[in-house]
Amino acid sequence: MKRYFYLLLPVLMAVLMLGCSKDQQQDSFDTGRTGTGGSLARFIIVNNYLYVVDDQNLIAYDITSFRNPKEVSNIPIGFNIETIYNMGDKLFIGSQNAMYIYSIKNPSRPAYEASATHLRACDPVVANEAYAYVTVRSSWANSSACGGNINALLVYDIADMQYPRLVNTLEMYNPHGLALYGNTLYVCDGTQGLKIFDISDTYNSEPQYLKAVETSDNTYFDCIAKDGYLYTMMENGFVIYDISNPHEPRELGKILH
Repeated sequence: MKRYFYLLLPVLMAVLMLGCSKDQQQDSFDTGRTGTGGSLARFIIVNNYLYVVDDQNLIAYDITSFRNPKEVSNIPIGFNIETIYNMGDKLFIGSQNAMYIYSIKNPSRPAYEASATHLRACDPVVANEAYAYVTVRSSWANSSACGGNINALLVYDIADMQYPRLVNTLEMYNPHGLALYGNTLYVCDGTQGLKIFDISDTYNSEPQYLKAVETSDNTYFDCIAKDGYLYTMMENGFVIYDISNPHEPRELGKILH
């Protein structure tokens, strides 16, 4: 997982820098900015705070002054923490055996709200107002150290954030990162391609599978959906798609290495 994070790090750092004023004299972030990262990200910006997860902890930094960021809290969560995702005033944190929900109503000190456990497997997560979508994968289809023997898309009902309920499990091949764009869910299912689901029916907890976008001899790891574009990270680089029609991604270009 760390290898994928280091590949994505330049993109995330670019997003971080975009939050800063181009005026060299300005010493603070504009309020209301939120950094965009993939579901495999280990840090995210929400307004004037940077939230970082390491293997066991959630660390919050006040970045009102980007020349002088201050650590304001360091909260133990558990073990094998891997990913962090923001939706509104909540942080969704994925580990190898659980999903955690933290409130950031007090942004300097996130407060635990709930958790949902599952069999040991890697655990990226994204969420909207109704559901949290979690991919869990084992190591059988690749060389990761995730453990376990489950490869699936898990759907949690989070209408009551304090009591998330597992309401659906969709079998997958070896899913990695995922992204939400309106009523469309994108799942990077390893060598099986970028899978596209319609989630517009909020009364149905099962995402409607539409199609898979495949790239020959490659593996999809993570994706970021923003402003009509989908940025996908693969084993050998990035592919950028136009998703003005979210169900029909149109390749615009690629960056390979």
